[in-house]
Amino acid sequence: MSETQPQPWLSDTTDQAVIDAVIARWRDVAPEDKLAYIGQLNRMGYTMAQARQDMQYPQATPHERRMRLASLWLDRASMMRWYDWDPEIMGR
Repeated sequence: MSETQPQPWLSDTTDQAVIDAVIARWRDVAPEDKLAYIGQLNRMGYTMAQARQDMQYPQATPHERRMRLASLWLDRASMMRWYDWDPEIMGR
């Protein structure tokens, strides 16, 4: 019998033994290593988002780059209130 119950967010083509092995491995990882991995994933997401924006807005100033990146995490109302930046007009 498998160690875990099927999860709806997992691929239905992944063998249950593989899923069980991955989950077992993550249970053995130290909390600080898990946090470090999450930090790496966040940096990778940030880098990918910035690369997409650099391609879409090659002439953007450093300020525009920061605002567009922030607009990916903050809602429109917050961006307008705190930064006077409307992502629907200025871009994300």
